[in-house]
Amino acid sequence: MRKDKRVDAIVLDTLKQTGIRSLPVDIDYWYKCKGWQHFSYDQVKRDGAAIHRSRNTYSHGTEAGAVIYYDDTVRSAGRVRWMLAQEGARLILGKGTDDKSVDHFVNTLLIPFAPLVHLKMESADSVMRMFDVPREKACARLKELRLRRFLAEQSAGFKGLDLEFLRQFRLE
Repeated sequence: MRKDKRVDAIVLDTLKQTGIRSLPVDIDYWYKCKGWQHFSYDQVKRDGAAIHRSRNTYSHGTEAGAVIYYDDTVRSAGRVRWMLAQEGARLILGKGTDDKSVDHFVNTLLIPFAPLVHLKMESADSVMRMFDVPREKACARLKELRLRRFLAEQSAGFKGLDLEFLRQFRLE
């Protein structure tokens, strides 16, 4: 749990540094603020370069300046956003970071708990529309939310980082 709090703090710091205050989080703007670029594999192929397609995304560079390539055969805009957020998380958290921490970063960035609770989001469809994420990610986050909501109600409100997330998105 302590590791999750560290990742939450990194996500909140990322939002504050870039000035992102609206939902859904604008991945293109986030990349621009970080000095990163992203291209589809097809764009690279048209330019005559070859990239080994070992997974849906590939990046090279550092947090200070990176180029990220993604699989353009993925038709869902929400899925592409998710893949790009995963690569961004790997760059920020460092290469070799475990997948659980990367997934936690992406969940916290794209579907933060505090707005879900504050806005009383109940259905996967509403989460998909509000946060522009794939259905399975919306369903999984709502499942996690049930426990988090229960704990927030038991403690009579938001505290710590959850309260800061509400303030970041002007929902307090």
